[in-house]
Amino acid sequence: MARAIELARAGMGAVAPNPLVGAVLARDGQILAEGYHAVYGGAHAERAALDRARQNGIDTQGATLYVTLEPCNHQGKTPPCTEAILEAKLARVVVAGLDPNPQMSGQSVELLRQAGIDVEVGLLREEAENMNRRYITYRTRRRPYVVLKWAQTLDGYIDAVRAPGGLPMWITNQHAQTLVHKWRSEEGALMVGTNTVVRDNPYLNIRYWHGANPLRVVLDRTLRIPPECHVFDGTIPTMVFAGNNQSASKKANQIAGINGLDLQLVDFMKGIENVVLEKLYEKQITSVMVEGGGLLLSNFLKHALWDEARVFIGNRIFRGGVPAPPMPLCSSRFEPVGDAQLHTFINPSPRSL
Repeated sequence: MARAIELARAGMGAVAPNPLVGAVLARDGQILAEGYHAVYGGAHAERAALDRARQNGIDTQGATLYVTLEPCNHQGKTPPCTEAILEAKLARVVVAGLDPNPQMSGQSVELLRQAGIDVEVGLLREEAENMNRRYITYRTRRRPYVVLKWAQTLDGYIDAVRAPGGLPMWITNQHAQTLVHKWRSEEGALMVGTNTVVRDNPYLNIRYWHGANPLRVVLDRTLRIPPECHVFDGTIPTMVFAGNNQSASKKANQIAGINGLDLQLVDFMKGIENVVLEKLYEKQITSVMVEGGGLLLSNFLKHALWDEARVFIGNRIFRGGVPAPPMPLCSSRFEPVGDAQLHTFINPSPRSL
């Protein structure tokens, strides 16, 4: 099962809104074939492993299949994996955990058992569920998995005092920047507020890593972000949330023709965090990384609409500026990243929508 989990991770950033799944076919302690769900719409892990076994002339009858998540039993973009398992005449299936999708949720396990296959559930469940925490949150909390990310100085500031038009002050290092771009490639969307775009003019892409750029999500109640900013360059699909107000309505035509832009006029007074997460859920976005600014991050923390927070503490002192968001007490771990420290916090009581 450990090998199946390792295989599943290779689909990170490419299979959402589907879960990460790996599968290993074995007999008498020897691996016969393996596979993983590599791309959304492509073969599921179970079929990938069984197909590879057939291609190599391997007899699957009586073998054991280790799979990180309950096999699907319904027709989607691909046929049901339970059919492939039955056709392969397997003797045993070992599943790490059940699928929270209401179409499955133990039904596949029962179907296989009724067909005479020995099914075991729970091997390395915790590791498999942690790997699929984005998918599980999306299914059970009806919202994307929310990762908060920021960098702060030793004296607790996320930005220095800057003159209008002044460039951002570097807090961490190149190692941290590369790591952040890797993280971005693993999420469905990146979210920032108005001040972050106006002050920093970020690209919000993964230029220091590989893979697909996530959806850009920008909150701008009055549409005061200049049209020449990088988030409006038309190179990456971008959602902009603006208010139902006169100022936004007047400026909407300035960005309306930008390629890949989705302008959402919403009521900010209803709790913009809830509104945005609901819209992303409707678009089948299973995870989002919130990168700033301080007010937006603080609001997600305040309303417990977060699952994980990744906080860099750089080896810098600003002696004033924009304070870092107040982090609530919760379990955390830390590790060095160059001359900075990375602290990762897990929310013990995340909210659902």
